[in-house]
Amino acid sequence: MASIDLLYIGSILSVGLGVMALRLVRQNKNLPWNDSIAAQMICLSFIAKGISNACTGLIGDSDPSAKFFWVILNLLAESFFSFSMLILILVYPISVFANAKSLKLTSIILLCLLLLNLILPLIGLFEIMPITGSIIFMTYTFGAFIWAPIYLKFRLEDKQSSQNIALLSGLLLVMLAGHQWFTYPGLFFQSDYYLFREAFVLIDTTFVNYIWQFSLTAVIGSALMIFAVEVYQAFQGKRSILLYIMSYYIVAGLLRHFARVSGSDVTLFWDDSLSLYTFTQTLSIYLQFTIIRPIIAMYILLKFQLIRVNDDNRNSVKMMSIILIVIATSAILELFQTFIPINQMISAALLGIIIALGIGWEEKSINKLISSPIDCREDTKSDWFPEIELPANLNKIILFGSIFYLVFTVIVSFYLWQTGVAEAIIMGG
Repeated sequence: MASIDLLYIGSILSVGLGVMALRLVRQNKNLPWNDSIAAQMICLSFIAKGISNACTGLIGDSDPSAKFFWVILNLLAESFFSFSMLILILVYPISVFANAKSLKLTSIILLCLLLLNLILPLIGLFEIMPITGSIIFMTYTFGAFIWAPIYLKFRLEDKQSSQNIALLSGLLLVMLAGHQWFTYPGLFFQSDYYLFREAFVLIDTTFVNYIWQFSLTAVIGSALMIFAVEVYQAFQGKRSILLYIMSYYIVAGLLRHFARVSGSDVTLFWDDSLSLYTFTQTLSIYLQFTIIRPIIAMYILLKFQLIRVNDDNRNSVKMMSIILIVIATSAILELFQTFIPINQMISAALLGIIIALGIGWEEKSINKLISSPIDCREDTKSDWFPEIELPANLNKIILFGSIFYLVFTVIVSFYLWQTGVAEAIIMGG
């Protein structure tokens, strides 16, 4: 139950922060073109991920007949999340596009794939979904093959702006694929959970599972590379926060692996009803989904100046921080209360104390974030940041297009559920 509760908490946090951050990002009219697109994609991806997290929880909690609706909506929301992250990968922090033509063509292709995933079930061609779906879900592969080389190239340079680009690329990879990094021991031990990993219920084919495992291997390789580079740089006296972050994933992944192979019979010594694997799973993957991702996203938005804090929006930024502190603190205490027998009165008192301290601390944390922003462009060759002229109304197109798609996914999911098509897709009928 703790993992499902965490999903619900994470969905509220993701959607709430995504909506508030999107409003603040759109107020910043002076962002470079790729920073502007990236900031909006981060916000939109979190809104979609929040919907997806809620659907994942409701699949198990809802009436059996309604689960088909939530499964379809989950798939379509995940498709939009992947689309948003693909655009983010391609434009930020270093754009792979040199001109507007290549940017427009790639965006149209990805948009067509996204819409195909939405339209194919409506016209009865859901057998083609494994092809379009697998391309969309190759987000992690693109992230590993683009962000990891950017990280490596700039991390080995001495200029501060280069170090900043490397840090940003590493944080983006953590935000995108951190939950996959916990599975790295399975690669070395050739465990069944790695070798026979099923990708998705609806598009479970040999081709899709091959693409998924290829993507997983690429992501794990990027994680190990970053960890090795960070260890090397630490010995050179150039330690960064990424070393501590990567150490967490390395240690937690190993603990999760041994808990998994030990079987479900191994339980917590203070609670025989909870297995050790459930405990490590919740403290790794589910914690990544619900708390780690929003914290990293907010750090990137504020520290890398995608949101410019001023007197007009300072209260809104403070509100975002308070929401993050309250919900994250509640989630962590919920975890402790689930796994460790703490009296509810004690946990309520602790929650009140921690929130009071946190709300007092948020002003200091915001000031610290905005007083020393990180600049990725200073002292970096301008060739890495090509200037591309975009339509003046692009931000409106992105906003209203996203709203239309997300609303339409609910309508499509409801239609497929009511007509029995969703059940046919899921059950293979």
